[in-house]
This record gives sequence, structure tokens and C-alpha cells, in this order.
Amino acid sequence: MKALSNGETVKLSGFGTFKTKMFKAKTIKAIGSKESKKIASRRMPRYIPGTKIKKMVK
Repeated sequence: MKALSNGETVKLSGFGTFKTKMFKAKTIKAIGSKESKKIASRRMPRYIPGTKIKKMVK
């Protein structure tokens, strides 16, 4: 987890790759009320499955 928090990519052979993706700031409208809310930019983890695990799931 420390590697991901530093923005590094983590590869697990046969399982997949974990990396982070930056999402830009945006403004949304709340459901139920017409209020606009701002969401700050943030970095979120992403998982990309490896070929071995893809074949096992099929």
C-alpha cells in the first residue's frame, strides 16, 4: 500500500497490476436537492487483471 500511496505501480505476476489514476476536480448536483457540490481532484487505485486470472475466470 505504501508503493501505491507514493504513486508507484505494483505488479503481481499472474494476478494483475495495481496503479493509481488521477481524477480531476468536478462540480456535481446532489440528488434530491438542487445544490451544487465541488469534489476535489483525487488519486484513486485501479486494478488491471493479469492474463492468467482472466483465463481462470472465463
